[in-house]
Amino acid sequence: MLLKLLGILFIAAGTAGLVIDDIQFTKKTHEADLGIIELQVDEKEIYHVPEWLGAISIGLGTLLLLVPTGRRRR
Repeated sequence: MLLKLLGILFIAAGTAGLVIDDIQFTKKTHEADLGIIELQVDEKEIYHVPEWLGAISIGLGTLLLLVPTGRRRR
């Protein structure tokens, strides 16, 4: 059951990685409060998700879904 759930999560993450090329986020680096003046420096960072990582994630998820669980029905 846990392997199947991990397989689904890997496939979903790999698909999202192939659909979304870049992940952008803003990080606060410096902040100063000078009485009535407040200063803040924000840096935008971009992380590129490689296509091969998404493909490997989908492949691994597929393998996890195909692995037998070890329980046999009688």
